[in-house]
Amino acid sequence: MEQLSLASALAAARTALDAAATEAATSSQNIANAATPGYARERPDLAELPAFSGVAVSTIQRVVSQVARSALLAAQGAEEGAATTAGILQQAQALLGEPANGLSQLLVSFWNAWQQVATTPTDPGARDGLLAAAQQLTSRFQSITQGLQGIEVALAQSLAQGVAEVNSLAQKVASLDLQIQAGQAAGQDVNALLDQRDQLAQQLAQLAGAAPAQPPTQDYTLVIGGQPLVVGGTAYQLAVRGTGPASTVVWKDTGQPAPLTQGQLGAQAQALSQQLPALSAGLDAVARDLVAAVNGLHMTGYTLTQPPQTGIPFFAPTGTTAATIAVNPAIAQNPDLIAASGTGAPNDGSVAQSIASLATALAAGGGTQTILAEYNGVIVGLAAQLQTAQIQQQAATAQVTQFQQIDQSVSGVSLSEEQTALLLDQQMAQAATTVLAAAQSMLRSLLQAVGAGG
Repeated sequence: MEQLSLASALAAARTALDAAATEAATSSQNIANAATPGYARERPDLAELPAFSGVAVSTIQRVVSQVARSALLAAQGAEEGAATTAGILQQAQALLGEPANGLSQLLVSFWNAWQQVATTPTDPGARDGLLAAAQQLTSRFQSITQGLQGIEVALAQSLAQGVAEVNSLAQKVASLDLQIQAGQAAGQDVNALLDQRDQLAQQLAQLAGAAPAQPPTQDYTLVIGGQPLVVGGTAYQLAVRGTGPASTVVWKDTGQPAPLTQGQLGAQAQALSQQLPALSAGLDAVARDLVAAVNGLHMTGYTLTQPPQTGIPFFAPTGTTAATIAVNPAIAQNPDLIAASGTGAPNDGSVAQSIASLATALAAGGGTQTILAEYNGVIVGLAAQLQTAQIQQQAATAQVTQFQQIDQSVSGVSLSEEQTALLLDQQMAQAATTVLAAAQSMLRSLLQAVGAGG
């Protein structure tokens, strides 16, 4: 059985002093970085040395729960995606201008103007009023479409910038991982590099919904929709295919679509491919049904000109979308070409009355709702999507807060705990100093006794 010798007592005291100094330095570093974003507190691990020679700091560990951090990244990706979606839909909703400055009021004014022409079909003022109402309506259709196209162009530009940023961040993560591997192999402290890597991973989660691979792999791996973005020291690049509203994100090496569903880029990609096209399609359907319904009746009527003409469309036949709907240029130049009469008699406003009745009649082509109700359905659908995105954002924000609290409870620095640790380190150092002094005194006494005996 090993005996505690004077030499081992001296060694134990010295190593205890070194360990106390390292622990105190670690606590001081934790306190200094308590407010540093992404910093994970550190804790020295002590190992017993052989032959009663004391203890030594084997490693300085980061105190991190990878489970909590992975959950936090997923929640942050969901939160940023929902927030981005809500922002895009709010822009679209503001562009529609409902209820005060939207198409619904202009549609009502349009039908009322037809009613006025039906009541006084020979009144130039009524015809000019109808023409003005129609031009305001078609202009609003066109301006909304142009606004939506502007949102799409801005989103495509932001998407391209975001992809470039993801590629840059992914490459930085891969480079850091190589440094971490080399440092660990050389026995160096790489905790600061690990903190940096976690910070970059958080940015990638918010941008593209990147998350650590599950289950964890031997090499540090970040994935997007289950597909690898970073594996160890290798980063896989994204690219944008197409331009403007047709932009899509693909893997640069293979050209295959990247499964972006979370984060800022996921929301932007979905808005470009799904939500904004669906909104535009809804507006196009309203414009198409409006043109078909009005032109179908108008072409059966007779103009106020002499002789009366028939078969004239009110809206330009080529304008069957929200972007192209327009009043027939001939009618815009000559309001007498408005075909209000069903018989050719000047005072007959029966066709105008039929068109005015479209306000409450079902849309043409076997429709099940009025044109205004059809448009209101577009508005309600957009509002429902926005509400869903806002609810998802609130839920994700609550999760982010929850997981941040969990992460902080593990990795965050507690000033009171670190100050207590400093006091304990001080006591440890004092105790080691006392042992060292006693051992040195005994050694001097022994040497003196040996010298006297000689």
